[in-house]
Amino acid sequence: MDGNFNNNQNDVNNQYTYQMPTMEVQQPVPTVSYITGFVGALLGAIVGSLPWLIVLQMGWMVGWLAFLIGFFSLLGYKLLRGAKKTWFANVAVFTTSIIVIIAMNFVYLIIEMNKIDGLSITMDSIKLVVELINVDGEFTRDIIMSLVIGIIGLIGINKQVSQYTNPVQQVNNDETKNMEL
Repeated sequence: MDGNFNNNQNDVNNQYTYQMPTMEVQQPVPTVSYITGFVGALLGAIVGSLPWLIVLQMGWMVGWLAFLIGFFSLLGYKLLRGAKKTWFANVAVFTTSIIVIIAMNFVYLIIEMNKIDGLSITMDSIKLVVELINVDGEFTRDIIMSLVIGIIGLIGINKQVSQYTNPVQQVNNDETKNMEL
């Protein structure tokens, strides 16, 4: 009798035992966007231009700092999760960097104009100052020099753009290099 009771008790326990279904928790996939990528590239380029502008305010001409603009532009693109399309990332980072490099030359010009007593900053006064400065080609030379250095910086980050937009391909390339050794 004891044996039957234990068997019946086990049957009752098994009948009322409930196991929770197991579920795998999936991590949310971060969304990527063309718009946020472009905005991130623009904001990054602006942040990257600040060291250049600060050093210019100290009276030093250091166009080589323009290479930072491309680096920070890519950083902003990545931080705001820009689209993982190589062509778009290159276009966004290149375009925003060039726009900011040219704009910062004009921002510097406006800051210098603001130091002149009695000069109001209007489009006419900006044109006049550009014409006066550009008599010997200094303003144009500064823009061209900063663009060249900025483009060199952009060429230097091309591999980083590819690593961001094609992370799997980069891992596969690293594995094949290790296999060849």
